[in-house]
Amino acid sequence: MSRRTRTLLPVATRFLYPEISKGIKERLQRKRQKAKSNFDRNGKLLPDLDVGQEVRVRGQIDKTWELGKCLEKLSDRSYMVQTNGEKVRRNREEIRNRVEERNSANNPETEVSLDAESGQHESTVPVEPEPNGSQRRSSRSITATPECSVNQRRSSRIIKVLARYKDYV
Repeated sequence: MSRRTRTLLPVATRFLYPEISKGIKERLQRKRQKAKSNFDRNGKLLPDLDVGQEVRVRGQIDKTWELGKCLEKLSDRSYMVQTNGEKVRRNREEIRNRVEERNSANNPETEVSLDAESGQHESTVPVEPEPNGSQRRSSRSITATPECSVNQRRSSRIIKVLARYKDYV
């Protein structure tokens, strides 16, 4: 209500009657819309899955990602997926596209050579052209000096371990 609460303090009786405020519904709706837009700022729309597409599904008990196959779309965000011989219903957030992992250590396209003159390791990783049509260099070189070793992460960030830290594991 839009009235003051009764207290033991002396208050004029005219303040105890309700006042009808205007525009309350509009202000409440604007406030809710602003809260929704702030909440949705970091959200993203997930693409629809095709029927028959191979996917990874998060398990309900052990939370591991299992292979599965999308059987049907039940609603906007819900899919029926077959995994390990059983049909399960999952929300789209618990389903990922099946992506083959590319490990640079097992990738035969990566070449590592040792330059005999300078004693430096050089690794060449081919770079594919970008889908927007722009061309990049055909290969990328990573050079390491003998005093430090180079480890390359999956994110292709170069980690150099200095020679003085080789004693530590």
